[in-house]
Amino acid sequence: MLHTHARTKGLFPPIKKIHTDLVLVALISVVIALVFWTMRTTSPAALALYPMAVQPWTEPGSTADEVHDFERKTQALVTLGSPEAFQMLLASLKPTDPASQHFVVLTALQSASPSVILPLLTALSDVDPAVRAGAAQVLGIRREYQAIAALTAATRDSHAGVRLQAVKALGAMDAWQVLPWVEQLQVNEPNEDVRQATAAVQKVFHGNIAQARGVSSAQLRGITVTSNSSPQIYAVTAGDLYAQHGTGWDLVSRLPDAPLAVATGADPQLIYLATVSSGLYRSLDSGETWEHVQFGLRTPTQLTVTAVVVDPQDSRRVYIALAAQSAKSGVKDALGIFASQDGGDTWILLPDSASGVITTRLVMDSQSEGYLVAMTAETPWRYTLPLDAPDAQ
Repeated sequence: MLHTHARTKGLFPPIKKIHTDLVLVALISVVIALVFWTMRTTSPAALALYPMAVQPWTEPGSTADEVHDFERKTQALVTLGSPEAFQMLLASLKPTDPASQHFVVLTALQSASPSVILPLLTALSDVDPAVRAGAAQVLGIRREYQAIAALTAATRDSHAGVRLQAVKALGAMDAWQVLPWVEQLQVNEPNEDVRQATAAVQKVFHGNIAQARGVSSAQLRGITVTSNSSPQIYAVTAGDLYAQHGTGWDLVSRLPDAPLAVATGADPQLIYLATVSSGLYRSLDSGETWEHVQFGLRTPTQLTVTAVVVDPQDSRRVYIALAAQSAKSGVKDALGIFASQDGGDTWILLPDSASGVITTRLVMDSQSEGYLVAMTAETPWRYTLPLDAPDAQ
């Protein structure tokens, strides 16, 4: 929780008037000395969620002179432009400092020169979680796209406040490359605030892509991003597959059936399409053409693939959730989770996988390859994959 104070003492207390030709030198000296004293004596506190937009200077009892004094000293450090100066400013974003102080510092760092980028990246590894969170927040406000990899790593930080700001920063950048990881966080993240932030960020990604395609978010049926070093993004509507090339989107092909999901892995040419009534399709040429995948299952009705995921390390290893039409109209019966090790040529039913409830999403964490995580209407579940895949049947 943010704390306010009757007077603004904070990081930079007011100084006495001195001769004008010594103002700048004395100002910087006092600032540096006091900041180092604060950094030594203030212990790290639990990071609270502070809003991205804060109203300037609302502490009761603050005078206009105190406000302007703090702003001048903050700007002096920004003008100084050294890594040490930027680190001092980041240290003033502790949760125990006034919200209005955060506003002044964030505004100053937002407009700082590009020389601030390296100190911000370095600060993501600072021992103080408040400094790490502040650095992530500023990188997001500045939309520093070169920080995407570092911010993605920060979403695994041990401190929930840092993870929260890293997720928000990636959302502010519209960093669609990390969409698969954002989806995984909604299942794997233990902190509720961070999970809510990832859901909001995913909604932003989908909304931006839908807007770029000129359709509503509801018309966008699925999005997938390849896991190779040069990510490619695909999107499907009710009848079409699109791919982003540069800043624009191109129509790739018409879809063979109404889609429920689309998935890719490290191979951008291999795409899997989960459909409502025809099971699974795959493309070996980046979606230009589609071929139907046969499961070797004999059912009285057509099959539905309700979820599909591709191993991010091996595009030929794919997992699907199968369902078939029930005797009751409009109801589907879950058939379980099936796996293929050869790109869909042969399939096996995963032993003891959930088969009594419809699975709506499958997730694989590239950092935890031994697990398959799924979402159902009731609760998430995690399946431990065998070290050696059983023979296909």
